[in-house]
Amino acid sequence: MYFFTIESFNIPGASPLKVRQVEATRQVTGGGDLVWLEIVNDEADVPLSVQGTPFTLPLGSATPFAPPPPSRYVGLTVSRTGAPGPVYRSGYLNTLPVPSSPEDTTVAVDVFEARWQLVTAQQINNSISPLLPMTLKGNIKITDASVKIEEGHITLRAEGTKPEALLGLIGFKYAVNLRVVPETEMDFAGSQNVLRFLPFGATIELTSSGPSIPETQVILKLIEGVVAATVTPQVRSSLESAATAAVYAAVGAFTGRTGGVGTIPPSVTLTTERAQVGTFRPNPSDPETFGVHLLLAAGTFGSVINALYPARPGGSGSGCMPAALVRLAALISRQPYQRGKGH
Repeated sequence: MYFFTIESFNIPGASPLKVRQVEATRQVTGGGDLVWLEIVNDEADVPLSVQGTPFTLPLGSATPFAPPPPSRYVGLTVSRTGAPGPVYRSGYLNTLPVPSSPEDTTVAVDVFEARWQLVTAQQINNSISPLLPMTLKGNIKITDASVKIEEGHITLRAEGTKPEALLGLIGFKYAVNLRVVPETEMDFAGSQNVLRFLPFGATIELTSSGPSIPETQVILKLIEGVVAATVTPQVRSSLESAATAAVYAAVGAFTGRTGGVGTIPPSVTLTTERAQVGTFRPNPSDPETFGVHLLLAAGTFGSVINALYPARPGGSGSGCMPAALVRLAALISRQPYQRGKGH
């Protein structure tokens, strides 16, 4: 049996939560790309409870995991009914944890769900501007880049130049629209892969004088690929940095703690449950605001609050779990697992 706890600012959502145990293997496609083949091994419904909820995965230890890593991994996801993103995802692990003693609570799934967080275009642009100008592959120089938030998506614009021996200095303007969606994949490097962009409507045009010959159009396509691969991740990084700061601020306000570690530790996974871009009112009593709105959650095995805000020597610092429920966590899992991060 497992145990699940969640601290939340009364976020509305359907109950019960859906918990899935997934098994994944690394596969090589015909083109030589490394991909994950994932199957749902086991699942259970878990009612939302202020006090926390014990639950059992029906198959228990009946399903063997062979061959062992590095070719095969296991993970755990927790989602609200109808939500596009997870409340918790463990990432691929070598194995799931088991308690070392009847009093061991480090293996309970503990989640902190923050309020809706707002990220503005100014915040994103403030994180991009110090990077400019930037020189990319092929001596492509980005002289200006910024985002504009529209209803339903972000528009990224970038301007720059590329010198060519025969064509001279090519000036260009690049633009692409980006839908922002929660990242649902279990495969992520570290804990900062919380958003995914769905690009559409990309354009690139020549701004310098001179003949518009076929070679120029080929070069512009090359420029587009390099700019998209470099600048778009900077936008995502700025959103995820804002998400990290928002979660720390929310946990600090909820608990009164200070002096958090500032970056999401490897033991904690940060997820986006929902993302809304444009004008949005999170709750009927809230005012409408404009920007990128993110419903975020941080989770770990054990205490997520103690992981983000480690207790100082001699200080108190219990996590989210009520003390009366700590003993229930001793019932976690009949499976012969040990904790370990898959790579």
